[in-house]
This record gives sequence, C-alpha cells and structure tokens, in this order.
Amino acid sequence: MRKAALIIGGALLLAGPSLTWAEESADPCVSAQMDAESQAQSNRVVWGLAGIGGGFCLGCIGGGAVMAASYAMVPEPSALRLQRFDDPQDRYMYTQCYKEKVRGSQFQAATMGAVAGILLLVTMYTTIMMTS
Repeated sequence: MRKAALIIGGALLLAGPSLTWAEESADPCVSAQMDAESQAQSNRVVWGLAGIGGGFCLGCIGGGAVMAASYAMVPEPSALRLQRFDDPQDRYMYTQCYKEKVRGSQFQAATMGAVAGILLLVTMYTTIMMTS
C-alpha cells in the first residue's frame, strides 16, 4: 500500500510541471510570443542587413527609413495558428501579442543594422579623407 502511494505521489510530482506548462501554453499571449520568436529569427537577419545597407548607402536618412519600415511592416500570424483558438477574443489577443513581439524584434534588428551601416560609412569616409 505504501509503495502504491509513493508511486502515485511521485507521478503527481513529475506531472505537476507538465500540467502547469500546458495551462501556460493555452494562454494566447504566451503562444503568440513563442510563435513570434520562431518567426523573428529569420526576420532579424533580413532587417539587420537592410539597416546596414540603408545606413551605409544613405546615412541617417536611409537608416531611419529602414527603421520606420521595420516598425510599420509587421507580418500577420498564419491562419493555421489562429485556428487553435475558438474564442474571437483569444484570436485578437494572440494577433496583438504576436505583432508586438515581431515588431519589437524587427525594429531592434533594423536599428542595430542602421547604426552599424552609419558607423561603417563614417569610418570609410574618414579613412578616405585622411589618406587624401
């Protein structure tokens, strides 16, 4: 009898974190942030390179334009991911949290890229002027 109680108690202890994780992932905002993080990985490279190009080619104006575009152009979550939620309020929350996470990630990558491009431009300009 004691062994059975220990086995059941151990199983409940091990299942506790799994149940908590399942409840957390049912939250639309948590799901949206996890999905957005996977989407943002590929977007970071693109916006970072665009920021470098804009900052290098057009200086502050180009870097600023890329930063503005990265903030304005936010992808919508896929319809397949939205189908997980039956309640329209949950879909709305998921969409808003998704957009907020992706927008922040894109803007950060574009800003770092623009700063790097402008620094590269200034360094190149300074080097050329010093050698002339």
